[in-house]
Amino acid sequence: SSGLQNRRLGVRFPPGLPSLVGKIGNLGLAVQERIKQIMVVVALSAGFGGFFYFTDSQKLYAYGSLVAAIVAAVVVGIRTQPGAQLWHFLREARTEVRKVVWPARKETTQMTFFVFVITVIAGLVLWLFDMMSSAAIEQLLGIGA
Repeated sequence: SSGLQNRRLGVRFPPGLPSLVGKIGNLGLAVQERIKQIMVVVALSAGFGGFFYFTDSQKLYAYGSLVAAIVAAVVVGIRTQPGAQLWHFLREARTEVRKVVWPARKETTQMTFFVFVITVIAGLVLWLFDMMSSAAIEQLLGIGA
């Protein structure tokens, strides 16, 4: 009865060993990704360098170089695999935030006040326990008046 377990799962053959053919073909893509990532770092470095290079009288150029570098880095960075994944994640997060039912202003104010009151009460209780334990330890050790 060998192979019965595989037949119950609907699997006829075990998966094959990994092939190097796909990895060799993707080697060019990995190099392209690395080049794009290096371009992002170079663009940001150039922007920060330009920001600190220009003097106080040339603030427009300083901020312009910084903004241009950030825009260039974002444009190139979005085209990398991690950048595309981040962009996809941010779009999904935006969709999920739109689904959230946010509390009304009155409810938010009430809950904030409630949290504040509970925090003050907890602080007072902890202060009371601290004072009582300090007094008890002073009595046990014979410290104080």
